[in-house]
Amino acid sequence: PHWCTEEMLASGHWDGVCPYIFEGPDAGKYRHPHIAYAALEVYLANMAMPDKCATTWLQNNPWFLAEDRVTTDTPFPVMTND
Repeated sequence: PHWCTEEMLASGHWDGVCPYIFEGPDAGKYRHPHIAYAALEVYLANMAMPDKCATTWLQNNPWFLAEDRVTTDTPFPVMTND
């Protein structure tokens, strides 16, 4: 889960920009475990079906860089401590 301050939650903004780690020495850090899972998935798919699955995520999803692709990006907000 993402950990947001009460002020952030009350703003109505998407909580996906809040850090995964809220307390302790790593507070405020944003982890991306889904990238490791995607890499593992691509590796295993290539090992099982090398004739169908390439060695990189982008080779398997070339449409991702298409100029006419509708993005789902969310701009990161300006922080008070920036």
